[in-house]
Amino acid sequence: MLKYHKSSSTKFEIGVSIVMEKNGRILFLKRATNIWLGGFYSLPAGKLEKNETLFDAAIRELKEEIGIKAKKKELDLIHTLHCITPTKEWFNFIFKLSFWKGTPLIKEPDKHSEISWLSSTSTSKNIAPHIKHFLKCYNQNIFYLQYKE
Repeated sequence: MLKYHKSSSTKFEIGVSIVMEKNGRILFLKRATNIWLGGFYSLPAGKLEKNETLFDAAIRELKEEIGIKAKKKELDLIHTLHCITPTKEWFNFIFKLSFWKGTPLIKEPDKHSEISWLSSTSTSKNIAPHIKHFLKCYNQNIFYLQYKE
């Protein structure tokens, strides 16, 4: 029988992000200036909701944020990113979407101001810091990163 350890001191969030790559470029959303990491480019992403699988969260976020319908079989888990900042800690499971139909559109203008296709080797200062570190891993086929501010 499995035994689970409960710890009241460890509290973290779980999130998902999705890589959509086309012609050597990755889709980024510029975050609205009034939200966390405002003004930075990041991947389509969001938090895991109660009773939701990682795949379900990725599918939901793609539809909510950019209007793209995805299927589980089109998603591959490619990276786990453990982020620790002075204010929060989270695990981000990053998927790559292998196929999609349609054109991504801004569906949440209160959260995102634009869509850009950037190179995976982009050194833009406007890419969210944890995603910039992930991109280095992505280009080197590294599947886990612990990022600490």
